[in-house]
This record gives sequence, structure tokens and C-alpha cells, in this order.
Amino acid sequence: MATRAEAQALSMTPPGPVMVMERTYYDEDSGRPVETADIVMRGDRWVVVYGQEPATH
Repeated sequence: MATRAEAQALSMTPPGPVMVMERTYYDEDSGRPVETADIVMRGDRWVVVYGQEPATH
């Protein structure tokens, strides 16, 4: 559920559902992590699908 700060930033009323994605990007040559990202999105506007090919339109 969204914190008050997240809900305000996402223009939603707390407590609303959010989806949190934590990503780490690695250097291809060294394998060393070079960037991380914590992404918070409204949970009522997105669907996450893993393990299948993207649909073509």
C-alpha cells in the first residue's frame, strides 16, 4: 500500500495499491553493478506479466 508521500506523488488517495520494482543494472564487461532503481507505480493502472513473450500488435 502507498505511503502518504507516495500517494501524494502519484496523485492518489492513500491507502492505495502500488507496485514496486527494484532493478539493478550491470556493466556487461565487468558484471559490476552500475545503477540501481526503485520504481513505484500505481497498482490500479498496471499489470505485470512474467514468463511469457510480449504480445505483438
